[in-house]
Amino acid sequence: MALLVALTGGFGLLASFTLLRLGLDSMALRYPLALAFAYLFFLFLI
Repeated sequence: MALLVALTGGFGLLASFTLLRLGLDSMALRYPLALAFAYLFFLFLI
């Protein structure tokens, strides 16, 4: 379970960083998108 949480959190951070590098500077948009990507990744892991 801890591995699932760690992988999901890491993927969320990676998604946020990637979106920032792609030019999405607005935190109000970037964080919900990163959260959505992390949630989808979590569902994928399950």
